[in-house]
Formats: sequence, structure tokens, C-alpha cells
Amino acid sequence: MAYYTGSVNSYADLRTALFTHAVADGWALGGASSDVLSKAGVYFQITASATALACLGCESNAIANPAPGVVQLGRIYQSGSTTHDVLFPASYEVFGFAQELYLVVSYGVGLHQWMAFGKSTMPLPGQGGWCGATCGYGVASYAPPGSYRYVYIEPQGGSAFSNNEMPTSAALFWSSAGIDGSWAVSPAKNCWVNHGLEGWGWRYSADAANRARPIGVRGSQELIAAQPSAWSNETSLLPVRCHLMRPSSKVSLIADLEHARHIRIDNYQPGQIITLGGDRFKTFPWFLKNADARDGGWNHSGTFGWAIRYEGP
Repeated sequence: MAYYTGSVNSYADLRTALFTHAVADGWALGGASSDVLSKAGVYFQITASATALACLGCESNAIANPAPGVVQLGRIYQSGSTTHDVLFPASYEVFGFAQELYLVVSYGVGLHQWMAFGKSTMPLPGQGGWCGATCGYGVASYAPPGSYRYVYIEPQGGSAFSNNEMPTSAALFWSSAGIDGSWAVSPAKNCWVNHGLEGWGWRYSADAANRARPIGVRGSQELIAAQPSAWSNETSLLPVRCHLMRPSSKVSLIADLEHARHIRIDNYQPGQIITLGGDRFKTFPWFLKNADARDGGWNHSGTFGWAIRYEGP
């Protein structure tokens, strides 16, 4: 397990730093463009542009059988051509573990974006790779006139997408939204798991456009809503999990993260450390803390946040 931190001036610098720390933590770097990180049989292509750092889950260094869309941190279209961008220089933190890696970027006044990937601990017919980031591809890179691409989070996971709305919850395995209308839904999803169940690979349904509504955070919704304790003002660290809807109304757990937890950060500041016995966790908002609208809304993440196991000084 390892922890790294530093400052970068561009997405290209951020990718270089991520590669350096990932390789030092046991990941292999390969592929035709030397941009695929692999470990424990899972593969992720990491690319950088002038507007984003992106991750594409795949099944080999040759980018075989990729996920339906990339996930990325970077530019967000808030309304039409109005954009929100990461402000450089920005600070980053990398949390490395045996089969999981987390990247958090902090910038501006209390703003955060993130990327994470690893291998599921669940026994699955697929390779078990999972990845997520602040945005899905559609949110950060494509905004036709009159359309909206913004951060929107709510306790039950988020509202449905429509022909001119593809919001991101900015949270890992959170969204429970599907799609209305005819636009492709896959680019709007900001998390994927290579589960292989029913032969679907990275997809969440038999529908090639992935119109299925994910379970998202609904399984933990009531526990998250009950935090923090009215008696002690403390919050519980709750599992970050991903479930898959399957035929005959069945549900399967396909990812249960080892080193990240859901929390409410009403009484925590970004970067604050929680000590539980011999374990320490570092807390962050999913995007931007807003204690005045703690159950979320537009272009902030209320007091919804997460905690990542911390092995730093």
C-alpha cells in the first residue's frame, strides 16, 4: 500500500504522475501507445487531452472488448457552451493498494474531481475490472447547443437522463438513472464493471445502448440518509458497492470496494483524517461540499462524500 501527493500544471502532467506512481505500486505499463495500466488481469487505458484525463476499461493491452464508454475527470459542460474546468496548478493525491488505485485532484476553493480503478473482489465470470471517475464521456466532452451536462446528485441516486440532459452524480457507483429519448446512454455513465454475467461483459444489460437503470446507491440509501448520528454528530463509514440487475428480477453484487467508503461530511472538512482503531481514512466531497444544501442538487455534492484508506504520514 502506498500514498503519493504532488502538484501538476496540466492533464498531461497528471497522467505522467499517475503512471509514475502506479508503476511504483506494482502496475505494468504497456500497449501500443504505452498507455495501458494492468495488474491482476485487469486493464485500463489512460489518456490525456487539453480538457480531461480519461480512463477506458478493456481486456488486454490491445484495448480488446472495451467498456461502452470512458470515464474521466476534467471539463464539465454546465449549460450549453458554459464550462467548468479543473484549475491548474492543481494538487493531487494517489492512494495505491494491491488491486485498487484512487486518484483525487483538488483545485479552486474546495473543488475535487477523482478517478479510480481496480479489480473486484467478487467471484465473477468476467475479468472483474472496475473503473469510475467524476464524469462519463458524454458529460465532459460533448454538449450540443441547448443541452446540459452538469453535476447533479440526490439521495436516491439521480434523475433520468433525457434528450438534452446527461447529468453526472460525480459519485462512484451512485447513479440509479436510465435514459429517456433516443440518445445513446452509455457515454453518460461514469462507472463500469467487467462482470461478464449473462455474457454482457462491461455492459449493464442485454441492450447494446445500456438503457438499463443501475441499482446505484439505492441499496445503501437509507443508511447514508441517516448519517451523521444525531446523538454523537459522527458518521459511519459505509461500503461502496455496485449491483447488477439480472433477468427474472434478480440482483447480483459485482463490486465491493476494499479501501473506499461512503460517508456524510457534514462535520468533516475535505482532507480530514478519520482514525478507526489501526485504520485511517481520508475524507473528500464527491465534487464540492455544500452544507446549506446537504442532500445535493446542481453543481455541488451537498454533504455526500467518501473516505479512502490513508497510508500517508
